[in-house]
Amino acid sequence: SLSPHNVARTEVMLALDTRDNELSPTRGQFHTLQFRISPRIGDALPFGYRQLNLTARVFHTVGTPRVIFAGRLVGDAIQGSAPFYELARFEETNAVGGQKGVRGVLAQRYHGKVKAFTNLELRVRLFRFSLGRRHYTLGSVAFFDAGRVWSELPASRALDGTGLGLKYGVGGGLRLMEGSTFVVRADVAWSPDARPLGIYLVAGHIF
Repeated sequence: SLSPHNVARTEVMLALDTRDNELSPTRGQFHTLQFRISPRIGDALPFGYRQLNLTARVFHTVGTPRVIFAGRLVGDAIQGSAPFYELARFEETNAVGGQKGVRGVLAQRYHGKVKAFTNLELRVRLFRFSLGRRHYTLGSVAFFDAGRVWSELPASRALDGTGLGLKYGVGGGLRLMEGSTFVVRADVAWSPDARPLGIYLVAGHIF
């Protein structure tokens, strides 16, 4: 239903964080396991569902502190009757598509109760410079994103098909960091789903 509604949710999350920096890490790990439950209570709260999300993130220097490999793997599953908009999202943002999921794929194009995707990035810090009292670092990124959505488990042949069904995007971008507190990223992604390219200018790394 697309009629006005309310949703009451309870969330529990476990996290392991060994990153050397929360904003722009160069090494360490950040893993989260999140469980969400929403009760159905008559017409006031019509959507009853449960959601489980596992997200693993790793960061590692490659040869020199200026080159960082960053990887993220996400699995998200919903059981029950969730609102329609939750079928395209994870962590309140788009999953397979959009600026924080699989870049190059249109946001909210693919919906399903089960989502899995990965982001792989090679981040290079090119050089540092100063403007007045502010210190900046300019960097570049090459990336590969890929993911898949299923209507539910077990998968439906009619809705999900029988092939691999991966949606993916490849591309590169620039990063402008002010000290260790602020990052601006500009990404350009190509995907078979893009028309013709996905272009993103936002604050913060994708993860």
